[in-house]
Amino acid sequence: MNVEKPINRYCPRSGKGVAEDSLTSYRGFIVGFCNTHCRDDFQANVTRRPNDTIYFDAIIKELELETIAQTSEKYDITGS
Repeated sequence: MNVEKPINRYCPRSGKGVAEDSLTSYRGFIVGFCNTHCRDDFQANVTRRPNDTIYFDAIIKELELETIAQTSEKYDITGS
């Protein structure tokens, strides 16, 4: 089974490791939970789960910043 890798390693609710059968999509990224109940609850109530979305948004921001930093290094846009 070819499962895409989630952007997070730990469930935002329990702190436990992400389970392969508990993945979903959020803002175009694969995110994971420790079990299917947490995943299904998130999918059904995304707008009512600010702690989950804040957690995932922070990881997405880190990924964006890493991409910018790598691009800066690759093209030396800093001028040094």
